[in-house]
Amino acid sequence: HMHPSTVAEDLLNLDVSSTVVRSLSELTQKVLDQAVATPAGTWIRGTRYDDAKMAEGRVLTRWDLDEVAPEHPVLIVQVAGHWAVVNSKALELGGLDDAAEAPPGGAYGRDGNGRLNGILYERALTAFVRPTGAHGPTLFPAASLEDRLGGLARALTMFHASGLTSLGDAHVRPAGLALYQEAERRGLLS
Repeated sequence: HMHPSTVAEDLLNLDVSSTVVRSLSELTQKVLDQAVATPAGTWIRGTRYDDAKMAEGRVLTRWDLDEVAPEHPVLIVQVAGHWAVVNSKALELGGLDDAAEAPPGGAYGRDGNGRLNGILYERALTAFVRPTGAHGPTLFPAASLEDRLGGLARALTMFHASGLTSLGDAHVRPAGLALYQEAERRGLLS
């Protein structure tokens, strides 16, 4: 069960994997560094966050992200891809507040007082990322085909280094199909 087209795009984002950060403080420092380097309002997207491997023994929240990037919308996707953490700016842009009800098949994380803690589970994450549906526009600026081809080349190198010589994609959207078609046309699918 693989998602190479997703990995290709993930590699274009901030790497917060457990090989790069071992604590929430290291993770938030990387977000802060990115916030300092980019104009306010620019999305910061991090991928491959592994909550189980953080030194603090707790899950990242919107308030952790708010401390280091209050003027940037932030999305940090958990390594399995089934949930993510966003900050308050991102919640605002997504039209979510404490009264929000999650879509069927999804859930919003909440603190002990019922306030959104920034965690979006399953369909709540999907609806947040693609608010008008799977084929409609997203909250995020789309990566160019050239950038995604570069990400795919990096992903293929990683897969080969792990001994994988052939694989499939368990969920391909139209952009992923276009990526594979162009990669095949250019002879990049090794």
